[in-house]
Formats: sequence, structure tokens, C-alpha cells
Amino acid sequence: MQSEVSEQILTRQCQFIIDNMDQTDALAQISAKTLFVHAREDGFFDEALTLQLVEQVPDASFTVVENSGHLMAMEQPEALTALTRLWLTNSGSR
Repeated sequence: MQSEVSEQILTRQCQFIIDNMDQTDALAQISAKTLFVHAREDGFFDEALTLQLVEQVPDASFTVVENSGHLMAMEQPEALTALTRLWLTNSGSR
């Protein structure tokens, strides 16, 4: 719980996250099959940015969920679940 963490620890944790947010240099090291799912109406990440990330990850797949914004799991849960199941089946993962 947040109330159990001191302000100093929380501040250090937040600073660590900020200092280490950009992990794009590590994308080429990903060895697992990876699925990028982009929400067509996402107001935070545009499709071009997502595609730049996809291009850097070996063995990456990309798909778009229509009629969804940034909160895809809440806005289009059935579509997200269906495409994830399809990808897992087709990628050989279980």
C-alpha cells in the first residue's frame, strides 16, 4: 500500500522510472516472439511510433484494434482477447 512506503522511497522509485524510461536500445535484444497491439484512436501513442518500435524487435508482429483508445483492455476486451488468442495459437506459444 502507498501509505506503507515512505515519501523518500517513493520519490527514489519514481526517479528511477523516469531515469530509465527509454529502453529502445534494448529492443533488438528481445528474443521472444512479441505482439504489438495498437489502438487506432490512442491519444498517447500514434501508429507511426508503434511501428518504429515493431521494426526494432526481431520476430515482432503488429496489429491494430479499431474503435479503441488508450484503454483498449476496457474499451475492446473481446477484440483484444480474440486477437491475443489467435496470435498465441499461430505463434506456437501456449
